Amino acid sequence: MKQKIIKIAKDLEQGAITTKTARTLLLGLFGVSGSGYDGLNAVVCPKCGSTDIMMPMVGFHEQDKCLECGERF
Repeated sequence: MKQKIIKIAKDLEQGAITTKTARTLLLGLFGVSGSGYDGLNAVVCPKCGSTDIMMPMVGFHEQDKCLECGERF
């Protein structure tokens, strides 16, 4: 599993895969299916319109962050 995670990270770093693909692959590795994204209720970045958003963990006082443009909201 460690080697698969490293490969995904390297592929992402080299631009061979997108952040969305990397997220999907990692969620699959950890057995997370149907991660709640249905495309209809997706969080959208107010700056660039991307739905590629990193949300803070429950209990943390951080803002959502767009993985495309870096905007925090």
